[in-house]
Amino acid sequence: MQNEINFGKNLRVLRSERGVSQQELADAIHVTRQSISKWERGAGNPDIYCLHDVCQYFDMGIEQMMYGNVLTDNFLTELSACEAGCLEINYNGIKLCGKGLNVITDEDLEEFFNIIRYDLKKISVTAMTLNKHGYTITEVFDNGFSVFLKSDLDAVHFKKDLFHVLECFIHHDDVYIEKEFRTVEEIIDSATYEVLEYTMKEILGADRKDFKYYWVDEMENPRGYAYTEQECKEQAFEQECKHFKVLSVV
Repeated sequence: MQNEINFGKNLRVLRSERGVSQQELADAIHVTRQSISKWERGAGNPDIYCLHDVCQYFDMGIEQMMYGNVLTDNFLTELSACEAGCLEINYNGIKLCGKGLNVITDEDLEEFFNIIRYDLKKISVTAMTLNKHGYTITEVFDNGFSVFLKSDLDAVHFKKDLFHVLECFIHHDDVYIEKEFRTVEEIIDSATYEVLEYTMKEILGADRKDFKYYWVDEMENPRGYAYTEQECKEQAFEQECKHFKVLSVV
């Protein structure tokens, strides 16, 4: 039976754990950033010379890089250290005190898994998913969350579980994460709309829908609201806009 090729996944893990960007790796082994991206997506594999350079860069064996599982290998190493009572949990970007309360911020996540960018939506869904997996999430804030780990062993498992959750944002292969992300996105979009409407009401002195007309410039940018077409024209004159169009508020 032919071994499954895990090169792309192993490359993503190693880059993320060691805080190396695609461009930095590309520069180091003299290829394009697009090549690194293609390899990580599984859209292709490097030739033997590039493979050698990648393995040398990360100090990995070719067999392990191609057919192993870097995440599992690292996880088992940490697990053995925990069982031996000599665990120091300090991996790239995430510094855990082991058993106890730990605060994870967006900056920590950026260093730990820098393939994606983190906003309130991803942070909220990450916290919910970890809670679903049995971790005690004590608080979620706009740029991170707090997690209580019951033991040092939980801290070892946390690294692997967190990585898998964040990876789902790329592959979109987790039904729960996709569902919650859409829900949070809708809530945030609705709240954002309400904030913008409130802001414009304070600026205009009335709801936008209370006006009968508004006008846009030649680039279709809204420039003003008014009760009459003449007022729109006067606003355009004041703003020195020569090319404009008056439209009805629907």
